[in-house]
Amino acid sequence: KGLAAFAHACGKVVTTGSLIDKLAGCQSAIEMAQKSAPCVLHLMNLDDEFPINDDPLRHMFELRLWMILITALRVSTASTSTVFEPTYVPPMVVVISTCKSLKPGPLQQSLIFPSLVIDLPDEQYARYLWNDDCSFADACNFLVGRSANQISKWKRLNDNSEEET
Repeated sequence: KGLAAFAHACGKVVTTGSLIDKLAGCQSAIEMAQKSAPCVLHLMNLDDEFPINDDPLRHMFELRLWMILITALRVSTASTSTVFEPTYVPPMVVVISTCKSLKPGPLQQSLIFPSLVIDLPDEQYARYLWNDDCSFADACNFLVGRSANQISKWKRLNDNSEEET
């Protein structure tokens, strides 16, 4: 899971999952996206990639990541001469999602559009996603506050484990 694992899956040499390996994963994702243009590149759970409790290292990582992204976007839009036509479709749109709000730093300062905050599912929506009132009562405390994606994954795991028994 993560950018370093993606770099490895794309055939890049990954040594330790370090900052360099994560940036190589980002570069691999961009290269793949550019081949599929027009497309949306979604860098999901990007905050999982950030160094923990080391603001200078996090700032360095964010700055280098931003430079990779902006360079790729400049190249992809430079090859299109009709950027301002009403029917223009950019070759690549980059969506960055995080579980928590971005801390102040280079990435937050460089965002083109303001951040959107999506609330986690409440108990009613978690019940809807779980779609099984009998087992929801047991799982409720664990599920509330989790993302819709996490709830759906745990539901599939729960269904699979029930089938095996």
